[in-house]
Amino acid sequence: MVLSFRGYIDPGKWAFTVEGGAQFGFDLVAIMLIFNFAAILCQYISASIGVITGRDLAQICSNEYDSWTCMFLGVQVELSMIMLDLNMILGMAHGLNLLFG
Repeated sequence: MVLSFRGYIDPGKWAFTVEGGAQFGFDLVAIMLIFNFAAILCQYISASIGVITGRDLAQICSNEYDSWTCMFLGVQVELSMIMLDLNMILGMAHGLNLLFG
C-alpha cells in the first residue's frame, strides 16, 4: 500500500495547493486534503478487493454489470485519466514557474 500512496502524490499539485492556500486561506488546503484522503481510501479499497478476489475492478465490473454500464464506466475512467494528466502537467508547469520565474 505504501507504493500506491507514493504513486498518487504529485508534488506539483501539492505545491499549487499550498500556494493557493497561502493566497486564499486554508479552505482550499482543507478541501484538497479531504479529496486526497478520499482518493487514497478508494485506492486502498481497490487494492484490498484485488488481493482478496484475485481480480481487478475491470474484471469484476464486466461480470457484475451489463455492457452499456461497462462502456460508461470505461469512458468515465478515460476522462478521469485525461484530467489527472492535465492536472499533473499544469501543476508541474506552475511549480517550474515558481522556481524559475
